Amino acid sequence: MTPDRHRPDPELYAHHATVLPVRDLGRARDFYRDKLGFEVSFEWQEPPTYAVLRVADTALHLSQVDPPGMGEPPPAIPSTLVYLFTHDVDALHDQIVAAGVEGATPPQTFEYTMREFELVDPDGHRLVFGQSVDDD
Repeated sequence: MTPDRHRPDPELYAHHATVLPVRDLGRARDFYRDKLGFEVSFEWQEPPTYAVLRVADTALHLSQVDPPGMGEPPPAIPSTLVYLFTHDVDALHDQIVAAGVEGATPPQTFEYTMREFELVDPDGHRLVFGQSVDDD
């Protein structure tokens, strides 16, 4: 097969970053670190306005939105859905609930062969945790 000269070379891609806008970086960082088990691997500025958090092969970036000016309403933050794959969705659910996270749905198996639960972070981002299940 002849390479398509009009398409970018996929070998030029390295990796990706999911960047979530947050109103209060400290609050969001603490939630992901203390409740979900992420580790902070990078913070920028003091106080931080940008942070990188990691767990296993997953990295999430948090970016502080500009605070409102005097008399202005807080900036709107678009809701984002992040799907996080896990090796044991039930054990992770139990650990997250034990850490004090409220509102996590119970794990449920779906006909598309995934077992999942979800929760919403302090900024309204929807986090879905899933594990592939055998269809036997």
